[in-house]
Amino acid sequence: MKTLTNPDGHRPFNLKKNMKTLRTLFLLFHMLPFVALAQYTGGQGRGDVMVALALAPSCANPSSGGTIGSAQSICPNATPAELTELTAPGGSYTGTLEYLWQSSTTDASSGFTDISGATSATYSPGALSTTTWFRRQVRVDCESTWLLSNAVEVTVVNALPTAVITNNTGSTELTCARTA
Repeated sequence: MKTLTNPDGHRPFNLKKNMKTLRTLFLLFHMLPFVALAQYTGGQGRGDVMVALALAPSCANPSSGGTIGSAQSICPNATPAELTELTAPGGSYTGTLEYLWQSSTTDASSGFTDISGATSATYSPGALSTTTWFRRQVRVDCESTWLLSNAVEVTVVNALPTAVITNNTGSTELTCARTA
């Protein structure tokens, strides 16, 4: 049993006398997210200690992963447009949002693997040679469970470029023709 001396030098404050109260506080600290502050309050040498309890901020994931967009079709080895957030992760959450993008060449619901370094709210894929689905995972930094967005398909058209057209604004548009 540890014995503490009061800061004013008077008789020692023995924790043994208040063990039941201390056990109760110990259980509360481990069951609920409390922050505790203890301060000696004087009390003419009685060893009075004031303990203030406050709920610590909890950790809560959003209720949904939000939605991303948009589906698009591109020529082989072309770079698709940036994938953006159409709807933010839903509900209220506590913590800092983290993102992790995934891709699949299988279909919209399987075969997904993490994309190394893709940890922003938006994602710019590189050039693609095959149809690929993308989805975004989201969570708060203090949670381990990822929530999923919808999957977006970037279709690579089985075609060869047939023309490069420059419009009157100076931008170019690549047109592909389907080859059976």
